[in-house]
Amino acid sequence: MGMTEVGLVRFAQTALEVAEAVLPPSRSKFSQRQFTQPQPLAILCLVR
Repeated sequence: MGMTEVGLVRFAQTALEVAEAVLPPSRSKFSQRQFTQPQPLAILCLVR
């Protein structure tokens, strides 16, 4: 694993930690709960 991959993993972990700190796990009690709300946000940050 090169330095770029290590940096991306650390970035993804940090993005997830921040998202978990500011977002509730789900938007409503009727959500499907396939993913928590912070997970897709962390993925979007990583993709961007």
